[in-house]
Amino acid sequence: MLTAESVTVKVASRALLQDVSLAVHPGELLAILGENGAGKSTLLKTLTGDLQPSAGTVTMNGRRLQDWTATQRARARAVLAQETHLAFAFDALQIALLGRYPHCDSTPAKRDVEIALAALALVGCAHLQSQSYPTLSGGERARVQLARVLAQVWENAGDKPSYLLLDEPVASLDLAHRESVLGIARDLAHERGLGVVAILHDLNLAAVYADRVALMKDGRLRSTGRTDDVLRADVLSDCFGIPIRSIDTGAGGCVFAVGSAGRGRVHYTEAGRIDARGPITTARSDS
Repeated sequence: MLTAESVTVKVASRALLQDVSLAVHPGELLAILGENGAGKSTLLKTLTGDLQPSAGTVTMNGRRLQDWTATQRARARAVLAQETHLAFAFDALQIALLGRYPHCDSTPAKRDVEIALAALALVGCAHLQSQSYPTLSGGERARVQLARVLAQVWENAGDKPSYLLLDEPVASLDLAHRESVLGIARDLAHERGLGVVAILHDLNLAAVYADRVALMKDGRLRSTGRTDDVLRADVLSDCFGIPIRSIDTGAGGCVFAVGSAGRGRVHYTEAGRIDARGPITTARSDS
């Protein structure tokens, strides 16, 4: 497991995280939700080792993260940041191949190239392999960067599970590619045994794809557990400070909407699709 135990992160006198304990299990997709400034990205950076906690411990596969070398960590976990800036005119294949460098000496082998190509194909970018990265659209760049981190954890490091940590991986994607990316993340967890963490803002996508949810507020874990236990309209309304309703789709599931129940209007909704593998059953019509 990848585990944070009683983790606190302080910058000057401000606590960005306060006594957070969370475990990421191999074979699951864990979604981290919360309003802006809730501590989601800080928690992710602490889990990756990019931030050192002021108190508490982070362990990966039973070993303290601080005891891992940078190369060892890179072989066992991959991180997709919110933004990745690159001005060099690398092509998409070269970007995907960057994910293989922790696993090779200096020059990627044939197997590394095959993995990079497979990762590009998985995210729907095989046709872009020879195209210059700076010429790609924002959504295409995001998917090529996803291919890079997928190539990094394509094969588990030895006999230990690997982890994929994604900070808002669907923020710049259209609706179809949002579905595709989270479907890939879930399949990697369920079929290959990766532990996957994704910071999301869309409640409905979390309801469809996440096995568990961690709900954050003011640097603390407000609630964590199985998706259908956490994604309740009353809990979400309290956490986000706005009225959130669950709406019965009439197909055995619900979608979430933000709005005033008294005025009978929905100001915003992004309905998660009913997945072919089963209906959405992770929301309750209790408000």
